[in-house]
Amino acid sequence: MKRTLLALAVAVPAAVLAAVSAATGQVVEIDNYSAGSSYVNAAQCAGAAVKLEWSISPAVIPSSGDTFRIYASNTKWATSGTDANYCPEANGGTGSNVFADLVTSKTAAKVTEQLNVIAATIVAKAGMDCTSASESKVVYVCVHQYGGATKKGYANGQFIVQLAAPDAPTGVSVGVGPELLEVSWTESTSGATEADHFIAAATPVDATGTPLPGATTVYSSSVNGTSVTISGLTDGQRYSVVVRAYSIGGNPSIPSAEAFGAPSPVEDFWEIYTSGGGREQGGCGTGGAGPFALLALAGLLAAIRRRN
Repeated sequence: MKRTLLALAVAVPAAVLAAVSAATGQVVEIDNYSAGSSYVNAAQCAGAAVKLEWSISPAVIPSSGDTFRIYASNTKWATSGTDANYCPEANGGTGSNVFADLVTSKTAAKVTEQLNVIAATIVAKAGMDCTSASESKVVYVCVHQYGGATKKGYANGQFIVQLAAPDAPTGVSVGVGPELLEVSWTESTSGATEADHFIAAATPVDATGTPLPGATTVYSSSVNGTSVTISGLTDGQRYSVVVRAYSIGGNPSIPSAEAFGAPSPVEDFWEIYTSGGGREQGGCGTGGAGPFALLALAGLLAAIRRRN
């Protein structure tokens, strides 16, 4: 198994892969990158920007008047010749499968720079669109450093347009602890794409399961497994818990079915005994204190059960 939409009445947090920095000669989506590829997800394709970072090779501080030109193509950068490591800069001629276009440009000031660019523009400049849920769309993004009409440096990267989302997790269950809920679930094995990670959400509700007015949803961390702890909750408050699966590109599933739980302090054996007046200090002891303490404890536990 391999990381922003609205669902129900609760906003889903933006879920992304670990943030990265561009290596020399590389351009990446700094918040959505894994194993050699950046990802463009459905929310980005719907109008959000991708956060590009690039680091030009050779790593020489740009001269005054240099510019960065950002290109998108359906064809990978050259691997040999005078244009090695540079993407195509123009659409191919008749009968060519190459489609490439200038996305935007900016003044070059540093070797490593960042720029937010509308994702749908990048995809369109490579001759594609954001309407299909196919995960096979690959866009090559290149930044070319120019001094006048002369190419002086490059950065390149592979961007996968991933619009599909996993199916929702099933079998959500909730265990309680002090100011926390322990949530577990089963990952779906069907769906258009597999889950990369999961996030659980707990929303304060009343006895009928209706969210409390002004309630704040608390989210878990992102996990790759099938259990997580949601902490920072209020003891005694009932919560509705749902879990969403996310694709590696950050597309969320619909929420799972709700499960409910109320955090509660958990007392261990000794806490129950001492809070009820027990005085035995533990160990085997000598004389009759130990056995009598156990008898007293039995009565204490029975009293606690009656009280609860």
